[in-house]
This record gives sequence, structure tokens and C-alpha cells, in this order.
Amino acid sequence: MRSKGLSPVATRMSRPQPTPEPAGVVERVPDCIVRNHDADREYDLTVSVRDGDETVLERAVVVEPGGTVAWTDVVPPGRYEVRAEVNAGPDADGECAVDASADGTALVEVGNWHVTVTEGL
Repeated sequence: MRSKGLSPVATRMSRPQPTPEPAGVVERVPDCIVRNHDADREYDLTVSVRDGDETVLERAVVVEPGGTVAWTDVVPPGRYEVRAEVNAGPDADGECAVDASADGTALVEVGNWHVTVTEGL
């Protein structure tokens, strides 16, 4: 009578093989980054990206103390008016290019109850 159970092949342990890194893979630069420079205060803000009268992106976000939030591939390449509004606080506007380069990122920085919008990393 044949034994029921695992075959010898199924009982062998194999060592996991490392996954090779794909050649030519480039990490994407975020379209928009929000950085909080305060170590002990979170910020609740709304970031809007507009192309003329059209709102291309609008997101409400809470950024933890010392935290960063980034959005990638949410805005088509182009030049935009970017507005950051801290709830119950200041706001800032800036014109930013968004594309695949490090200069093509909308950068919103908050800290010490100030907010800025600049282009590029």
C-alpha cells in the first residue's frame, strides 16, 4: 500500500533566491511634496493644483510632526498654479512646473505657522 503524504519533492526546503533589480528602472519624482518642519505640531491643510479655471488636483491632508506626504503620477506634466491653505492659518500660492525631473515638483513646506509653495526639490 502506498503512503499518503507529501512527496519527497514537496518536502525539500529551497532557499529563496534574491530578485534581481530590473535594468533601467528609474524612481519617479513626486508631482507634489508636502513637508512639515515642526517637530511637535501637525498641520491640517488643503493643496490645490489649478490650470486656469480647472482644478487638476485638490487634496486635504494632515501632515504629522516632521512628516512628509508625496503624491506621484496624479498631475499631467505642465505648469500650474499651486495653492496651500493651512486650516485656521496662513496660505501660500506659487507657480510650479510638474514633470519627471527633480525641478518639476511642487514643494509645499509648513512650519512655525508659515507655509510656502516653491518649484523643485
